[in-house]
Amino acid sequence: DVNDLLVVNAGNDTNSCKNSGVVLGGSPTAPAGSTYLWSPAIFLDIVTLSNPTATPDTATTYFVNVIDSNGCNNTDSTMVSIFSILSISDTSFCKGDSVTLFVNTVSGTSPYVFLWTPVTGLSDTDTSVVIAKPGSNIVYTVIVTDGKGCTETTSISVTANNPPFSDFEMKL
Repeated sequence: DVNDLLVVNAGNDTNSCKNSGVVLGGSPTAPAGSTYLWSPAIFLDIVTLSNPTATPDTATTYFVNVIDSNGCNNTDSTMVSIFSILSISDTSFCKGDSVTLFVNTVSGTSPYVFLWTPVTGLSDTDTSVVIAKPGSNIVYTVIVTDGKGCTETTSISVTANNPPFSDFEMKL
């Protein structure tokens, strides 16, 4: 006898918050009576469940290998993306000038909400890109929240240097 191809459903790719539970697998993942082995095992509650819960802290692709009651096997995968942000590195500028600061969302679900603090010397506080013109050294913090309520925070240290000074005389 020839058996039909085993249909396996690891579930849809999804976006999640860091360390939040995501149930993997379809509805159903495979026919009743099948056995399951999910990998990688890291951040999974039980790797032999049809629908385990994953709590990854970074983007992870999970694979499920299924063997049905006829001994046929097949594999499927699903990607769990974790909301994360990237920002400009610590920076410096000359007092009197300004510097552009930014944060980018790497993954997550729109819309995104930005909150920069403190407001000292900032052109804006609720956008991904701000112009800073502080009078002295300062550390800005930006909190970014995505449409699922996931939150990431980063800080940027801004050093305000004195402008170059020259002490020379021009004689004619």
